[in-house]
Amino acid sequence: MLKVGIIGFRGMVGTVLQQRMQEEKDLENCVVHYFSTSQAEQVITIDQQQHHIKDAFNLSALADMDILLVTQGSAYTMKVHSKLRQDGWCGYWIDAASYLRMASKSIIVLDPINQAAIQQGIERGTKDFIGSNCTVSLMLMALAGLVKQGLIKAIQATTYQAISGSGAKAITELHQQMAITSNFAADQEGIALANTIHENLKKPKSVPMEYTHAPLAMNLLPWIDQAMENGQSKEEWKGMVETNKILNSATPLLVDSTCVRIPALRCHSQSLFIELTETLALDTVQHIIESAHPWIEMIPNTQTDSLTKLNPIHTANELMIRVGRLRNTHRGKRYIQCFTVGDQLLWGAAEPLRR
Repeated sequence: MLKVGIIGFRGMVGTVLQQRMQEEKDLENCVVHYFSTSQAEQVITIDQQQHHIKDAFNLSALADMDILLVTQGSAYTMKVHSKLRQDGWCGYWIDAASYLRMASKSIIVLDPINQAAIQQGIERGTKDFIGSNCTVSLMLMALAGLVKQGLIKAIQATTYQAISGSGAKAITELHQQMAITSNFAADQEGIALANTIHENLKKPKSVPMEYTHAPLAMNLLPWIDQAMENGQSKEEWKGMVETNKILNSATPLLVDSTCVRIPALRCHSQSLFIELTETLALDTVQHIIESAHPWIEMIPNTQTDSLTKLNPIHTANELMIRVGRLRNTHRGKRYIQCFTVGDQLLWGAAEPLRR
C-alpha cells in the first residue's frame, strides 16, 4: 500500500483537507503517517485510529513516504523540499503553499480545468503537484466552460476576500475587532454612531491588528500580500501568471485584478468583467458556464436571488461555485459581467489537493 505522509494537518487548510479525505474515504488503501513541525512524538486519534506524530524535519522519515501531502506553508516547503530532492527522494510532493507553483518542474493542479496536463505530467515523471492561489482556482472554476473552449480574451477581476485567507488567527483577530468596535458607540444611533466608530478606529492601536495590519472591522483593505514592481500586489500578480500556467495555452489569457480584503469570515467573492473572443448570446454564455462541471450553480440575476444566495454565508462549507449577476455591458455583446462566490478553503485550497 502507498505510504502517505500528511504535514500541516492541524492548520486550517489541513483540517478541511483531512475532513474531505475522510468523507471521500481517500486514504482507505493507504498507510497514513502524520508529521508535525512542533508536536513530534505526541499520540493523536484521527478517524478512530491512534497515530504517533513524526518529526516534519526528519528527512529520513519523510523520504520513507511515497506521497507527501503538505499544508504547512511556503517557509516549510522552502526548507525541506529541495533537501529531500537532493537526497534522491522520488516521491510525490503535493502542496498547498505558493513556493513551488511557478517552478519549471511543477504542475499547478485544478483537475476540472487541466486534468489532461496532470495525467500527462504523471506519465512523464512529474513529481511536484501544487495547488493554485485561491482566487485563481475559484475564478477558473466559475468560468471553466468558457475558458476550456477558448472563449475568453481578457478578464478584469475585483476580488472580495474573506479574512480566513490570512489564517485562523486572523479570523479570531477580526472577531476581536468587531467586539471592540461594537462598544465604541453603544448609546448612539445613525450618523453619530458611524462618526464615533470611525474616529475611534483612526486612533493607533484602537483594535488588535497583528494579522490585518489595519482595522478591518466595518472597513475594507484594498491590498493583499507583498508589493510587486509593476504596482500590483503579489495576490494580483498571481492572477495572471498562475492562470496561464494552469491553462498552458499558446495565447495568454489576460488577467488584471484588484484584490480587496473584506470582513467576511469564509468564502471569496469576485466581480468579473470579461471580454469574449466572439459575440455570444447571454443564454448561450449561461449554458456554457453551468454545464462545465457539476460544481456550478447559476443564480438568477434578480434582486432576491442575488441577496439571498450569492453571498459568503450561503456558500460557506459547500463545494458549489455560485455564479450570478450575469449580464451584458454597455461596451457590447462581446463583454459580459458576472459575480461569483466560492469557499476558498475547499475548491480554493483543499479540494484540488485531495483529488
